[in-house]
Amino acid sequence: MSSPAPAIEFDAGRLRGWGLAASAAAIAAALAISWGARAPAAPPTAKPELGFAVQFRGGGPMARAQALAVGGAREPAALEIVRQLQRQGEFAGLCFEAFTPAAEVLLRPCADAGEPGQWRQLLRAMPAVVSVRAHALRAKPEPQ
Repeated sequence: MSSPAPAIEFDAGRLRGWGLAASAAAIAAALAISWGARAPAAPPTAKPELGFAVQFRGGGPMARAQALAVGGAREPAALEIVRQLQRQGEFAGLCFEAFTPAAEVLLRPCADAGEPGQWRQLLRAMPAVVSVRAHALRAKPEPQ
């Protein structure tokens, strides 16, 4: 015959302790998984590059080029604007971007060519300039 099974003592305190330990381990594992699965960092925000929509008056080369653009000849007008920006010293540091639909000349500071606020004041002080308004050109990523 087989021997009788040994008597097992039931200890509620021990059982509760092991239950608490197992629950704490499960919670710690869940937290570790959730912290490890964080979303990737947001990409750097893009800051619009500031340029100027400029209208010229008179019979100077910039005003003539703008008049060409109004007439629809935008390519030769753009070439003339670029030529004049390179030739005329007061425009040194400004680059041609495009024409607006109203044929305003979009200028922007070339790389490391001063602050936009300085250029706005300088352009407004020029006798051939009718109007200057700030114009957001395109977004460029901010350095990290």
